[in-house]
This record gives sequence, structure tokens and C-alpha cells, in this order.
Amino acid sequence: MFQSQIKRATTLFASLTFAAAAAQAADDSSLGELLLEKGYISAEELESIEKEARAEQPAPAQEGEAKDSKVKIRANHKGISFESPDGDYVFAFGGRIQADAAVFVDDDT
Repeated sequence: MFQSQIKRATTLFASLTFAAAAAQAADDSSLGELLLEKGYISAEELESIEKEARAEQPAPAQEGEAKDSKVKIRANHKGISFESPDGDYVFAFGGRIQADAAVFVDDDT
């Protein structure tokens, strides 16, 4: 029974991971075009949103400019975490380890 629960949890985790990756890979402009096509926003609103998005994007690094590309790794009492250089993504995991032992000695007296 425990193994089937582990198998189900692993399958669920893998499915969610792939779904998140697919959602992340979706192009933002395709979402705007879909909203325009369905009539939720007007062409002017789409243009305004795209203009704001372009303005918010950071300028590309200049040639010769150093860019921090190292993943930040932290380990403390809460567990271990990995953070992207820009701080947008964090992967952390932790847990507890519990041990129990017992010793029984036969007493022949």
C-alpha cells in the first residue's frame, strides 16, 4: 500500500512539473492574442500591455559587463535551497529524520 502511494505521489509530481514547464514555455503574446480573439480585450489594450511589458524588461548586458550566473545555494536548519541568480526562482526542500531503537536482553535469573 505504501509503495502505491509513493508511486501515485511521484506520478502526480511529475505531471505537475511537466504542466508547469509547459505553462512557463507558453508565449505571453499568444495569451494576449487569445484574449483578443475571444473578445476579452481590445486591440488597443493588447498593444498597451505589450508596450508596458517591453518597457519592464531589463536592458541586455553590455559587452564586457559581468553577469552573475551562479545559482545561490543555502543550507540551514530549514533545509537546503537553490535560488536563481535573479531571485525569480527558488527550489527548496527540507524534512525531518527520526530514528528509534530498542534493545531487549533476555534475563535468565
